[in-house]
Amino acid sequence: MKILFVEDEPAVLDVLSRMLEIFGKHEVIGRTSSTEALNLFSRNPELFDVVITDQTMPNMKGTELAQRILCVRPAMPIILCTGYDTEDLKKEANALGIQGFVSKPSTFMDILKIIDDVVK
Repeated sequence: MKILFVEDEPAVLDVLSRMLEIFGKHEVIGRTSSTEALNLFSRNPELFDVVITDQTMPNMKGTELAQRILCVRPAMPIILCTGYDTEDLKKEANALGIQGFVSKPSTFMDILKIIDDVVK
């Protein structure tokens, strides 16, 4: 499974990407910029099986990135990660078509389970 992982903190992106590759046996393409991630996705939307994005990103929030991705590929499984877990954000994410929600901090096993849930 190929994952587009968008996280503006390089250390977090690196550690979680390696864990997903080693323990989840997934191929991860990471970007620290939501704008770069959207450009990459738009060039080849069928390349990815799931998108994982942080909510709090410079230039474009995760919900906006998800909305733009879903305009290109409406059934794309997307997981939103956030340290600001609010009911309003969950409602907004669900209304946009985001299928998974990860509250920070979360365990690696939680992330793997959510990936499995949204890709079914």
